[in-house]
Amino acid sequence: MNKPELDNRKKYKIFNSPSIYLFFDRKDEYKTIMLQPSSIFETIKSIAYSLDHYKNQKFVIKSFFSEFIPQIEDNFSLRKNCLDLNECVLFLFNAKNEQARIEEFDFMMRKLENVRMKPFLEKIKFGWVNTTCHKDFYERMDIKPESVPGIVYLFPWRTAYAYYNNYFEDFPLTEFFEKAMQGRTENKYTKRDNIYLSLRNCEEPEEIESDDTGLDANVEFKGEIQEVKTEKVAEINLDNNNVDQNKNKDAEVKKTDL
Repeated sequence: MNKPELDNRKKYKIFNSPSIYLFFDRKDEYKTIMLQPSSIFETIKSIAYSLDHYKNQKFVIKSFFSEFIPQIEDNFSLRKNCLDLNECVLFLFNAKNEQARIEEFDFMMRKLENVRMKPFLEKIKFGWVNTTCHKDFYERMDIKPESVPGIVYLFPWRTAYAYYNNYFEDFPLTEFFEKAMQGRTENKYTKRDNIYLSLRNCEEPEEIESDDTGLDANVEFKGEIQEVKTEKVAEINLDNNNVDQNKNKDAEVKKTDL
């Protein structure tokens, strides 16, 4: 406490001493309990009550989750958050269920969320795509697998995009977005029909490895089932004299018509 850099009293505005301060993990709050020699028992009881209160609270932390940048999981959310707009941002990330990947995602997403709050980006919608499940999404846009994770700044109306996979820090990210909005980035072009998500259940490993379904994001899925008509092939039964009975029937019909 004598060293300025270790003095937490100023940081947490601790003015009463001696006292006990309880800091609660994942909560931006703390509780002050004054030490009174005459009421030590009540002080300990109060500490126990506070610890029990926060111990029973359930803190659910989702993997690969952002409160501010939604996940693009299907063509409806892709159109809503991107294709129906003049400009949009898609963060591509291989979201494998590994601790290292989860930490990497959290780091990159926090950086992206901070930059997203800048005034010049307030009208731009952001989303992220799990490219472990939708690998074909970036392949159709001619983005190399080794360049993921990265950011697609997309102009749907002219099917052009700028791609960024450099340092995820505030300054380089801000510089990229500014240049992209001003048209000062090297843009690539693709076909509108290439910008869609294949319909698959990302929770099922077999479906993650499945081939591209070829469904376009611009197609409206009405859930209608089309009947497939099949032609019946007439069976040809031959008698002992190897005469086609069906031909004989056709001949009899012709005679009656005459």
